Amino acid sequence: MEGNTELDPTSTGGSSIIKDPQLEYLSEIVRDFNEKFGKDMAENDSIRKFMMEELPQKVVEKEEYQNTKSHSDRQNAKIAFKRIMQEVFQDYMFDQFDMYQKFTENEEFREWYTDKMFEMDYRFDGNNPL
Repeated sequence: MEGNTELDPTSTGGSSIIKDPQLEYLSEIVRDFNEKFGKDMAENDSIRKFMMEELPQKVVEKEEYQNTKSHSDRQNAKIAFKRIMQEVFQDYMFDQFDMYQKFTENEEFREWYTDKMFEMDYRFDGNNPL
């Protein structure tokens, strides 16, 4: 190479892959889920998609949750999220019977799952501080 041109490396870690914090968080949730509650999400893409994307998105889209999140504190938003999650999940109880049954009968799972989904929304929404 001639001249005084310098090239900056794209990454000092040896990888040029840009990591998505939300995707990393979701992967962590799936790993935790599989360790705590079985391999349902690792073995079934439709369950993983429903539990990690579709169901939480339906909750987040509810106007009542958005209003609570916008006009109240984190604790009240979490209470609203959990209540709406239960209501929305009921709409899918026949399509996702095994997961619905686990959600309704296993309090540890229900609390863990709703806490993780709420945290994901609150952390990555952009409208709320961490």
